[in-house]
This record gives sequence, C-alpha cells and structure tokens, in this order.
Amino acid sequence: MPSSLQSPLGLPLDAMNGLALYNSSFGGIFNNSIAGNALQYNYCKAHGVEASSYRLPQQAQEQGAKLVGLIYVQRHQKRTPDNLVPGRERDLNPAAGWECSDIDYLSFASQPQRNASRAAAHINAETVIESWHPFARSIWPGSCDQGTLTRGGHDDAVDHGRALWSVYGPKGPAALLSEPTEDEIYIRTSPAPRTYQVSGGLLTGMGRNESHGSFAVHSQPSTIDNIVPSYSCSYASQLRTQIEQEQAWRDHLDSIQPQFNTINQALGTGNISSWNTWIDHAFDFLASRQCHGHELPAGITQETADAMYEAGTFEYNYIWNVSPRADDYVKYSFGAFALELARALQKIEAGSAKRAQLFIGHDGTMVRLLKTLAQSGTIRWPALGSEVVVEVWRTMDAQHFVRMLAYGQEMVTLASGLLREDQTSPSVLDWTPLVRVVEYLYGRVPDDLVERCIS
Repeated sequence: MPSSLQSPLGLPLDAMNGLALYNSSFGGIFNNSIAGNALQYNYCKAHGVEASSYRLPQQAQEQGAKLVGLIYVQRHQKRTPDNLVPGRERDLNPAAGWECSDIDYLSFASQPQRNASRAAAHINAETVIESWHPFARSIWPGSCDQGTLTRGGHDDAVDHGRALWSVYGPKGPAALLSEPTEDEIYIRTSPAPRTYQVSGGLLTGMGRNESHGSFAVHSQPSTIDNIVPSYSCSYASQLRTQIEQEQAWRDHLDSIQPQFNTINQALGTGNISSWNTWIDHAFDFLASRQCHGHELPAGITQETADAMYEAGTFEYNYIWNVSPRADDYVKYSFGAFALELARALQKIEAGSAKRAQLFIGHDGTMVRLLKTLAQSGTIRWPALGSEVVVEVWRTMDAQHFVRMLAYGQEMVTLASGLLREDQTSPSVLDWTPLVRVVEYLYGRVPDDLVERCIS
C-alpha cells in the first residue's frame, strides 16, 4: 500500500485546506493492530470527534453561541465477514478461527410494564455450528454467524461512546448532554442486529449500564428502512445497472483482472459472478480478517490485498460519487434519509427534538450520506465506525447555524447550498445558516421519488 500519509477523507495532507483533487494513491491502515495517526485513514477503526483534538467553531466563540442539537450518523464497528466463499469457507478458516463466545447477544421480548407476571427470561443467543451438519463446510467452525458484531467491534463501540461523551458530555468542550438517558438521546438503527448492538456499546461508553434499565432503540421495517437503505427503488436499480455498463467501470474491471485471477485461484471463486463483478466480496472477506488480526488465506499476498483495498476505494468513489449517474443514484436510493435529516434539523430549530439524535447504519449509509453532503475529494470506502456529526448552534439573537464534521474533521463540501453566502465552493462547512441546510436537504428529495421507486 502506498506509504504517503493521507487524511481520512482521501485528501493529501499537504494540500491547501484539504481541497485536493483526486489522488490515485490512497494509503491507509487495514490492520487493527496499528493505531495510526489521527489524520490517517484507518479502515478497521475510524477516527472521530474526541476531546483531545476537538475545537469549538470560531464563530461560536465570537458570537457567544450555544450548542443546542446534535445529529450523529455512524457506521457499525468490526464484524465477521458478510461474504462467505460458498462450500469452502471452512477450508479457508484462519488459524485462530472465528469465535464469538466472548460476547453476549441478548435478545428477548417482554411486557413487564403491562403485566409483571409476563416479564420474560433474558435470552442470550448463541450460534451453534455442528461439525456433522451436511453443509458445515459452508461456514467456519466456532460460534460466529456471518456479519456478526465481534467482541472487538463491541469494544470499539464503547471507545467511540467514550470519545463522544468526552466532547458532548457535561465536562466536554461542547457540553450538550448531562446524562445518557432517553430524555436527552434518541437512537435509531437499521434493522440489522449489529447496528443496535453498536448503539448499546455507545451508551456503555457514555456511562450507561444495565443497572439503569432498558433503553429504547428505534428501527424502521426492513421494507421501508432508509438508513441502509433497504427500501426498494426500481429506478435506482436501473441507474446502478447503467453505472456498471459505463466504459470507465469496465476499464476498471479490466485493470484489476490480474488481482481477480489471484483471488479466484486462491479461493475457488472463479465461477461465482458476485465475486467477479466488483471487488466488494473480496474486500470484505480480506479486510474482515485483517481487522481482527487474522492472517490472509494461502495464495493471497499482502500486495494483492492492498491492491484490492485500493480497488475498493475506486469502486465506492465511482459508483456513488463520480459516475455521471451517481448523483441521481444517491438521490433516489437515499432521498428518504435526506428527508429525515431535514425534518430532524427543523425539530431542533423548533426546540422539539431531543438534544442528540443518533443513527447507526452501514457503509452504504455513509457513502450515500457523504455524497448527499457533497464531500470534496475522493469518497473512500467508509471505515468501520466512520461518522458524520451535525452540530446545531444558536446565537444570542436566536439564529441557528450548522457545522458538520466527518472523521473528526470539519467537512469540506462542494455544495454551495451548504455554505454561507460569502463562501465559494469548495469550502469548510463550519457555520451555515440552518435554513440553508434544510433547504438544500429538501432539494435532495426528488419530487417523483415514490413514483419512480415503486413503478
């Protein structure tokens, strides 16, 4: 992997104000055993806001402004691979194996508030993989399912919660929250278990434990969920197909064919189309192992893995950012979440929102959000735990302003609609009137969103 230091947003650090053009050598860390510099992209454990590096907005200090609301969107932390090698996963199992016996997955339904006698026993869900099962070779031995939050992922979520609390808790430089309660914090996740499990880790890091009782975490039905997003949109699907037919995409696949050949030879995936139409599956398979300190499979060198990681950044940046169809693709596949963000900001302005609104999603959530906010430069594959923080400040004359941060840094945006009228694009999104941000987000919701999605 190229060794030159890169900011988490994919921008060379020596570029003026971070406003650099696309750089083909991305660099970064894909081995969680290395902490890395706070400005360096770490796929396994993203950097975010924390007290040691947090700086108040200059305008807030000059105008005596007060932080009155926070919207926080994050990708989940480390998990087992989502993509398994059909029929060969057990053969390819790392020496240390995948073991989830060191983390409890509590899942149960109860009704103690309505009928104390109906209070349910607390259930700890454990995955059992029997060696005698006819299809046991399709998954590793041990106690982990695919795409499961691991102990390492939970620990990272706790660390993330501590970092958030160090900034926005009662003793933080931007004190907003007094205690981690439902009165002050609203949490919504995708329907995937790992996202609401991460929310529990965040709360633990903020100082909440089981003695405080349960905490309501909200999710939408999977058929209409807008965080992943998982709602069906036929028009967005058509756009995605057209993106993958564009010459630049086809040239990309041709350029990484040697790496595909190496991966296919080592894993036996040559006849599986999903492993050869983009690098997503190989990226996930390799990065999930390395983020947990596991060795690469036999036949795959670090050089090949690094080439796959760099190809992954190209693919995410192309599909959701630079393709001529990318903007429409994101509008139609993420418009419902842009609408939710706009409404959430309006609730903060009206004083009817909880102090902090937390959303826990996936890499597909974050890449679409960064495109929606027109992040300048290359949009990298969103790291595990990557975050976007939206701060709402109120001045002494009751005016509301917005600042946005990504990976702990003020976001540089290409969208003039997200900037002050005295700024030119691209610039740092550090003090924009809330009304402009709301208007911009509503503009990201197509008028024919429902019509084109369900037709």
